[in-house]
Amino acid sequence: MRSIPSYTGEKARTYERDRTVQPEWWLEDVGVRRLLGVPESLLDCPVGTGRFADIYRERAIPKVVGVDVSVDMLLEAEAKRLRTMKLIMGDIMDLQFEAGAFELGVCIRLLNWLSADRMEAAFREMARVCRSLLIGISLAPTARPLKQARNFHAQSDFWDLVEACGFTRTKSSSVTSGKDWEYVIMRLDRDR
Repeated sequence: MRSIPSYTGEKARTYERDRTVQPEWWLEDVGVRRLLGVPESLLDCPVGTGRFADIYRERAIPKVVGVDVSVDMLLEAEAKRLRTMKLIMGDIMDLQFEAGAFELGVCIRLLNWLSADRMEAAFREMARVCRSLLIGISLAPTARPLKQARNFHAQSDFWDLVEACGFTRTKSSSVTSGKDWEYVIMRLDRDR
C-alpha cells in the first residue's frame, strides 16, 4: 500500500518554492480563483502552506479553517501570518466538525495521492462536513497509477461517488490533460 507523501522539515520549508516552477501550480490557482466564489465558511484540507490564503483574504471570506496532518506544513502556513485563517492539525479521514459545518470545502493536491479506497473515504468525509466542494483530481477511463505514486481515478467510479454523495459538477477548470486523462479542478454542489 502506498502512503501519502510526508511533508516535514526541509520538504515543508521548500514545498512552495519547489512547486511554483510547475505550470500546474499556476493553473490550479486560476481554477481556484475562477470557481471559488465567496462562501460564508470554508474548510481547506489539506491546507499545507496556506497557498490559497491570499485568495480567501481578497474575497473576504468570513470563516476559513485550514486542516493538515503535518505540523511543519501548518508552521509554514502560520509563518505567513494568516490571521484570517484558523489552522488545525487533523486528518481528512476523521474531520472533527459537525455535518454541514462549512459552505465550501477545498481539497487540492491530495486526492491523486490516495488509493481509490482512501480517496473515497476522504471524499465522503469532506462531503459530510461541507455543503459544496472544490477539488482537484486526475480522471481517466480506468484507474491506474501515475508517476511518483500518484493515481488516475476511474471516471465512472468517481462520478458514481459524486452522485452517491448528492453532488453534481457545477463548473470545472482543466489544469492539464493527456490522450485519455485529465487533471481538473471542479466545483461540486449539492443537488437541489
